[in-house]
Amino acid sequence: MSYSFAAQQGLSCVFKPPRGSRCPRPPAAAQRPRLRCACSAEADNSQGLQPCSLPVAHISTAAASSATGAKVLQTDGKQLAQLLLRLSELQVRPHQQWLNDALETLQPQLSQIESAELAGCLQALGTWQYAPPSAFMQAFHAAMSLQLQQQALSLQHLGEIAWGLAQLQDDNAAQLMAELLEAAAHMLATSQPTSNSATAHCSSSSAPLSSAGMADLVWAVAKLQIHPGKTWMAAYEAASQQLLHSFSPHELAQVVWAFARLPHQPGDAWRGLFLEAVQARLPEFDSKSISLTAWAL
Repeated sequence: MSYSFAAQQGLSCVFKPPRGSRCPRPPAAAQRPRLRCACSAEADNSQGLQPCSLPVAHISTAAASSATGAKVLQTDGKQLAQLLLRLSELQVRPHQQWLNDALETLQPQLSQIESAELAGCLQALGTWQYAPPSAFMQAFHAAMSLQLQQQALSLQHLGEIAWGLAQLQDDNAAQLMAELLEAAAHMLATSQPTSNSATAHCSSSSAPLSSAGMADLVWAVAKLQIHPGKTWMAAYEAASQQLLHSFSPHELAQVVWAFARLPHQPGDAWRGLFLEAVQARLPEFDSKSISLTAWAL
């Protein structure tokens, strides 16, 4: 992504160049909000984002190219949702006005885009902890309810949406979470474990299990202090037990933290496999995962 393009789109980059270098400025002719870098505006970096790990010249060129045909932003709902997710993955947070305009454009199209884009959109907003207007969330809830009725979501998508709701602390999340948990209960009862790479575009009819989706889902349940009941938790424990060997350190920490917070006491078999998985991947644990796991145990 070039500086001139980012300035036109109103994007805020947190790339931090080597000491002694200076942030280049966008062209003087640019009339829209300029690119703000953490290196020249530390005090303005209120979002607490980590510096980008990529050179600015290479940030999201492919993802952002879809927006060049619009005056301010991309008007196609699917491509706009994909752009939001890509920017969040690259730790590039748009200005608030850009986000407001983006969501206003996206809102009437929510019912027309697929579950992957819906999940990605909420995941991006959750990453930025940007609370959308209530009208947008109402439209989002309606679109998700339709997708759930059509059984068009995978467990990975359910987890991503639940994670986003928990990050946003949505006041009206309870109803949608209840629908997500009902759909997840069916998947947990009928699914077989599979790799995360195979779950991104699967429908719930094939009922794949995703370690990332399962970890995000139960983490969100605990974060929102929703108690799904003993039957649901027993089904979750049995299904997750099959996947513990493939959970990442972060996912292992998420699950055991959620169990402790709910609280849910897993059986000896689950605990034994969990400790084996932790021991096998202990060198990969970061400080946050260690802290969460130690607190839960």
